[in-house]
Amino acid sequence: MKKVLVVLLAVAVLAAPSFAAEKKKDDGMAGKMGIGAGSNGLGVRYWLSDKMGIDGNLGFSFGDNTKLSIGGNLVSVLKEKKNLRFVWIAGLFLDTDSAEITAGAVTTKTTETDLNIAGGIGVEYSFDELPDLSFGAFLTGVGINICSVSNDTTFAGTTVSSSDSTTKFATTAGNLQLRYYLK
Repeated sequence: MKKVLVVLLAVAVLAAPSFAAEKKKDDGMAGKMGIGAGSNGLGVRYWLSDKMGIDGNLGFSFGDNTKLSIGGNLVSVLKEKKNLRFVWIAGLFLDTDSAEITAGAVTTKTTETDLNIAGGIGVEYSFDELPDLSFGAFLTGVGINICSVSNDTTFAGTTVSSSDSTTKFATTAGNLQLRYYLK
C-alpha cells in the first residue's frame, strides 16, 4: 500500500507543472470567442493568439432609411496590463444606406454605398468580478472612404437618375462595445 501511495505521489508531483502550465494557458486570450454589441452593431471577436484577434461586425436598421453595415477587423495587442488591453485595429467595412422620400407627386430614391478601409486604436477592459465580460472603447475609422451615391427622382411618370463617386481621407468618431467571452 505504501508503494502505491509513493507512486501516486510521485506521479502527482511530476504532473503538477504540466497542470499549472495548462491553467496558465487558459488564462490567456488565445482561442476565446466573444460576442457583443456596440454603437457599430453586433460583433464577434475571436483571439487567434494572446496578441492577435479577428472581428466580424454586422450593423443594420430599418424604417424610413434602410442601413446595412458589414465588416471585419484585424486586432493586435500593443500593451497589456492585468485586465486592460491596448490594441490597434485595421479593417474593411461596407455600408449601404437607402431611403425613399415622397413629397406630393415627386418620389426620390437615394442609395449610398461606402467602402471604408481604416485603422485605429482602442482599449478593452475585462472586469475582475466578471472576467468573461469586457468593455471596449475604440477610435477607428482613420483611413480611406470610397463613396458612391445614386439618386432616382420620379415625377409624373418620368425618372431622372444621377450618380456621383468620391474617394477621400476620412475619420469617424469611434465606438463603444460590450462583449461576453464564451470560452
